[in-house]
Amino acid sequence: MSRFSCAQFICVEKPILMLRNGNAAAAEFQKFIDHRGLVMNLPLGALARLAVARAYAIQGDTVKARAAYQEFFARHTRHAP
Repeated sequence: MSRFSCAQFICVEKPILMLRNGNAAAAEFQKFIDHRGLVMNLPLGALARLAVARAYAIQGDTVKARAAYQEFFARHTRHAP
């Protein structure tokens, strides 16, 4: 997998989520999360976690969506003032 910029990521995220295909979106964004070297300290990791939560919400899987949103907030708000 090559390195992606945030702009490229958003270009991928929006069409998949707009198609309301939660299964495809969740699988695609989980690839970003699983590639630790790609998302290490980049905003891309946060965007991918948020996109996975949105994808689960689109699927109607509220349990997974809630867990994904909680993980997103736990990881990305712990250092917030």
